[in-house]
Amino acid sequence: MNVDLKYMKVLIVEDDEHVANMIKVVLMAFCVENVHVACCYDDAVDILSHEPIDCVFVDYMMSPVGGIKLIEYIRRAQDQKLSQLPIILCTVYTDFDKIVEARDAGVSEILAKPVTPMTIFNKTVAAVFKPRPFINSLTFRGPDRRRRNIPLKGKPERRISDSALASQSTPGMQSQRVLNA
Repeated sequence: MNVDLKYMKVLIVEDDEHVANMIKVVLMAFCVENVHVACCYDDAVDILSHEPIDCVFVDYMMSPVGGIKLIEYIRRAQDQKLSQLPIILCTVYTDFDKIVEARDAGVSEILAKPVTPMTIFNKTVAAVFKPRPFINSLTFRGPDRRRRNIPLKGKPERRISDSALASQSTPGMQSQRVLNA
């Protein structure tokens, strides 16, 4: 895929100056010209309120406020452009519970540390140029959490967009899926 990152505006939120600088240098090597760096939640919120940003890299373990709180702040924003911003979570914590927590907060991609230039590039391209459908419901706002199309066993499909199931269902089943979506 031929992508041009030149005009992207990226925010890196990382309290480790070395890691933030390394990600910034890698992005600049891929021709990203406009990179902002914030070392904490408050600085990131300030930049997000004053600068048009196209993608955010967020460290999971920041102090005193962690990266998940920043993701939740972005996803709950009233400004639709901000709330749908591609977010790449950078983390050394890749156990199942942490991945589920990040997914449920609305992260677009997860970048496991230690990072490489190619993983930074691939996650950026996936988040910005090949995003998953965005879900905006009463209980969740973020990229579609399901990456694979695996049939549910023993559970009814709750998505209205599943036309095959919708055509087979009774009117009561379809209204129930709307309530559960």
